[in-house]
Amino acid sequence: MKESDPKNICVGSMEPFLENIKRIEDDVHKDDKIPGEAVKKIKGYISQSFVLISEQSKLLIERADTAESSRANIDEDRYTKDDILFIESKSKAGKNRNWKHIYDEGKAHGLFKSYSSSHNLKTSYYHLQKRKKQ
Repeated sequence: MKESDPKNICVGSMEPFLENIKRIEDDVHKDDKIPGEAVKKIKGYISQSFVLISEQSKLLIERADTAESSRANIDEDRYTKDDILFIESKSKAGKNRNWKHIYDEGKAHGLFKSYSSSHNLKTSYYHLQKRKKQ
């Protein structure tokens, strides 16, 4: 996970908050001057806070996962099977691809409609290959 990943942001921003709640809880247990009824209320608030934080964290992580899979699907949808097959047919094992040649020839055959340059085609192709490996 990257540092800017919503999962890390969620967990990272919640840790100090959880630590503060834990300190409050510890202080409440140590302090004999707080009346019993107040202690029960404070414990209830702390308990509710933990539940809310947990629910929000799960929700943020689910949303991040959904957004990530949506981006992957969008990238896969950009390519048609014909595009991929064409790229693979023009590729030779052990040799670098001539992306300019592949792009120009593919365009002449009516392929790569969503790409404006061979560089964009190349970048998208390698991103797609990388995602398939994950």
